[in-house]
Amino acid sequence: MINKKPGKVCDLIHEFTVYNYNLNRRHIDFTELKQLINEIIRTNEFAEIVIIPIYQNSKIGVGIVWDDEDFSISMTENGTITEREIEQEISEIREKEFNLMTDEQKNISLKTVRLFPKGNIETFQFYLKDYVDFLEDRLPIYYKEVLEKIKKDYQNNLELLAYGFLGFEVLGNNIDN
Repeated sequence: MINKKPGKVCDLIHEFTVYNYNLNRRHIDFTELKQLINEIIRTNEFAEIVIIPIYQNSKIGVGIVWDDEDFSISMTENGTITEREIEQEISEIREKEFNLMTDEQKNISLKTVRLFPKGNIETFQFYLKDYVDFLEDRLPIYYKEVLEKIKKDYQNNLELLAYGFLGFEVLGNNIDN
């Protein structure tokens, strides 16, 4: 059983992603993700949120997870954030030192690993909106990667794409401010 965590944001995440009498979690599509983010913004509350892009194909049992592009947002204990704190957070979440990343990895991580100052709801909301904009640019890249994998691993059988689904796993934890 999937228990609902406290807080309005966690209630929304639960409502959008849990079904079958709280027994199963589902991945939501991009349209639902945008709707969820808009509703989270309207609550004027914040939570730690992780959003993971995932492609699943039931016909061939393929699952592709973009681990290096999952969105993670959390609040610091301080009223300000230093560049070093951001780099440290990225290094911990990506499990690779920030200074050893390629420029592309740094740019992606700076868009997807977000810290916001304690209690700053405006920054939290900005980061959520910014992530949706980031995804608007990235979705064609995700689909291209899926297409290339199907072409390479399944003898160019593009009909298999019809059995696939690009979705987002969304998890959240309440933050006591």
